[in-house]
Amino acid sequence: MKKRNNNNLSDLYKNAFNMMITAFQTDNIYDSLYLTLYETKNYISAESIILYKLDSNNTLKHFLSTEYNNELINNIISNHKKQIINKKHYISTSINDNNVIFIPIELNKNSKYILLIINNYIKDNKTCKKIIKVYTKTFETILRKMESLYQLKKQIEIDYLTQFGNRVSYEKELTNIINSNKSNFIYTLIDLFRLKYVNDNINHAAGDEYIKQVATLLSKYFPKYQTKLLNDNKNIGINTGNYLYRIGGDEFVLITMYTSKREVINNLEKLKKELLKLNLDKSSNPTLCVNYGIVEKKKQTSLEELYKEADIYLANDKQKMYRKLNIDRRT
Repeated sequence: MKKRNNNNLSDLYKNAFNMMITAFQTDNIYDSLYLTLYETKNYISAESIILYKLDSNNTLKHFLSTEYNNELINNIISNHKKQIINKKHYISTSINDNNVIFIPIELNKNSKYILLIINNYIKDNKTCKKIIKVYTKTFETILRKMESLYQLKKQIEIDYLTQFGNRVSYEKELTNIINSNKSNFIYTLIDLFRLKYVNDNINHAAGDEYIKQVATLLSKYFPKYQTKLLNDNKNIGINTGNYLYRIGGDEFVLITMYTSKREVINNLEKLKKELLKLNLDKSSNPTLCVNYGIVEKKKQTSLEELYKEADIYLANDKQKMYRKLNIDRRT
């Protein structure tokens, strides 16, 4: 790898400033952060740069990296845990023939990161400290923007009651998925059976609890991430291709990408059985259940067409439920 002359600090500050400008001009701040990692890696001739998030239990969570060598990283972390947790700038000169720098970035008491730079070729300790200072500020600025945008996104696109995507994120994300035409998927429209009855005859707090119980069960049977055990006995979260949205008071949408229609139906029927056992109010004993309509997207189809087709199947399923329970739909 070609070694850079890092003595020109004016170039260093200019490069760091340009990274921040690029980040603020990029639509996806996460992508810009990833780009900044690579820019930094190239500028200081590092072997690898890894960004960790430190949770409330002082556990390091891998957040982003240029390259990731499990054996090397685990060795570094285990040997220098104390310096990392104490959030000190720390420079090591020889770990498995690798120079290492730890850079703590603390945005607030609940938001802490650690930047780990491996195998930098800087021999001048004074210059190294200046580089640490500049890049700490650069990443801190970008991470602050990323977290503020996430909080804003959460307010705009996340349903407060279920923490699922709301109608805004549903329309935006599903439109992108459909337009990309990258994969087929199963579209399921889900309706809470007699939510209005619960709201009117018990109270709205019971109705909210009904919604949350359904959301909990949906997350159980259709999790967004699935834990996978790697060869080094480390767990990693794998995206399952399941997406959940609450698009109305009693309406949910489930998108499943890597499973069969039969499996979706089986899981929904299991969910129904669990839900029927719940009782929000013993005096009223309302029947808690869900109805659903499923459509397989196999060709270019608009979001409106998917919804309309699924809604037809949903209406039929709901009608069967009323007949089965001998309940007047007007009550």
